[in-house]
Amino acid sequence: MKVRSRVALTTIAMAAILPLGGVANAAPSTPGEEIQGTGTDGSQISWQIPNDGLAKRGGATPSLDTLPGASTSFDTKTGPNGEVSTTITIPDAAAPSRYEFPLNLPAGFTTDPQEDGSITVNNAAGLPVGSFAKPWATDANGGTISTSLKVEGNSLVQHVDFTEETAFPVTADPSWNWGWVSGHIYLNKHETGLMAVGAGAASWLPNPGAMWGGRTLAAIASTATATGQCVQFKVGFGLGGLPLLPGSPLPFGAGILGVDYYSGGYCS
Repeated sequence: MKVRSRVALTTIAMAAILPLGGVANAAPSTPGEEIQGTGTDGSQISWQIPNDGLAKRGGATPSLDTLPGASTSFDTKTGPNGEVSTTITIPDAAAPSRYEFPLNLPAGFTTDPQEDGSITVNNAAGLPVGSFAKPWATDANGGTISTSLKVEGNSLVQHVDFTEETAFPVTADPSWNWGWVSGHIYLNKHETGLMAVGAGAASWLPNPGAMWGGRTLAAIASTATATGQCVQFKVGFGLGGLPLLPGSPLPFGAGILGVDYYSGGYCS
């Protein structure tokens, strides 16, 4: 039996339990390998696949090769919206429960833990350029397993609280998503919730009281929240759009040309 834990960098997305055979469209990664993600401003953010010294259980440091023929493995996958995830397959309950991914952020960048368990990455100007989504974990029966994602020093650390009684495999998934992809700005559930109550999800987005299609952005976000969805904005250059406010990471003159709902991916 195997435990699976997925770590991805930029907002973490919820996902179904992965099949034992592996992750679709994923490529094997090796301990020590550096994985690249891209921020909304084009910045390069990377993290390192854990090796034996970065994976721990309690006070011990077990090897990633805990059983003959059943070594811990890593698979990295890039999603359609730019999110990057690394799935960890753990052999059994004796394997590590703490996985440390050394982060490489550009100079001046900072991390900002959120109340929902996600971690926002801000650039040197203090503007968000991506996030590590709220982590999740499920056992082989679909039951919820406690897990957390924290920044410790210069590393992203995921804890998965399985026990010897846990039904394996356990699947956990944090991911990196840069938020603005292919002419769209995607808000996650936390950001959508802020807009729904009239607060700004980002200082450079239009005021939640701004009108679109006969409704305020706050009302649109409120509907998204009530239905378990998130808000997405189509952005580009054209007449009749909502202008973005100063500080926008988008090209000068770009504005909002459409508002819609979405789910999955960054919406977590």
